[in-house]
Amino acid sequence: MIRGVMRLSSVWGALAEAHLGARAAQGLEGSCTAQRWARPAASAWHQSAGYSTDEFKKVVQAASPRSLHFQRQPHEEVEAEAQRGFAVKALLTLGGYYSKESRHMRAAQRLYAAVTEQAVAPAFLQAVGIPPEFQQAHSSLCLHIWMLLVRLRPEGKDGKQLAQMLYDDFQTDVEDRARKAGVRVRLQKTLTELEKQFYGSSMAYDKAMAGGEPLEKALLRNVYLLDEAKQADARLLARYVRRELACLAQTPSEAVMAGNLKFSSEGLEEEGGAAAAAAAAAAEQASKAGAPAADGAA
Repeated sequence: MIRGVMRLSSVWGALAEAHLGARAAQGLEGSCTAQRWARPAASAWHQSAGYSTDEFKKVVQAASPRSLHFQRQPHEEVEAEAQRGFAVKALLTLGGYYSKESRHMRAAQRLYAAVTEQAVAPAFLQAVGIPPEFQQAHSSLCLHIWMLLVRLRPEGKDGKQLAQMLYDDFQTDVEDRARKAGVRVRLQKTLTELEKQFYGSSMAYDKAMAGGEPLEKALLRNVYLLDEAKQADARLLARYVRRELACLAQTPSEAVMAGNLKFSSEGLEEEGGAAAAAAAAAAEQASKAGAPAADGAA
């Protein structure tokens, strides 16, 4: 199981250069790993067709940024913690449950749950035109991890520790996904190449946000593997990234450091889902009023 060594702020560049040399400054352009993984992996990513994404695109293009605060702890769990007696809390304290490291560990798990539920969701991939193949879906994971690391940079020492734990969870999951996708031979080399891609793409995004090349160009190279037919998708994804970064900036530090956030997913729904829900609500209302059933009902 691999454990990458995370560095923040200006150290991003040094790590990327150490891994990729001069190519890191330009991101990865059709690496051997990208070519090797350019094959469908629908069983691994659970891709399914039929999503209505127009509303999501409208949100990305026009909606103002907002806080991404989202309570991930179940209400019952929060209530149980509040009702714990002194003796139970004392035992948990002795066991390290309330230690800073333990709290950061739980926060990292919540943050990574936020990443995976968005970055590789079939509806999101369809909305921004990312193919459901291992390499491109991995690039989407890298992009969302990078956004969280950017948000954690201003959080000082605690933010750095949480960032390290988040990155470790990411690397553990990448290894698991690679195994499930069928990698058995030269697994360690493949994981090392994927890690290099993360550092290279992160450096490219940092430079783009600092006023270097346009962000959509960096995304076209690192996410869409220089597919010129994906330029419109790259522009949409760039708008999404800029808005999410602005949303993360508005998210309180307390929420971020506890892992209580959720990426913007308004408008991502299964095609026909909204219509079905509306029809069901109308049918229920009609039933209460004693009105005739809607078309198609018995």
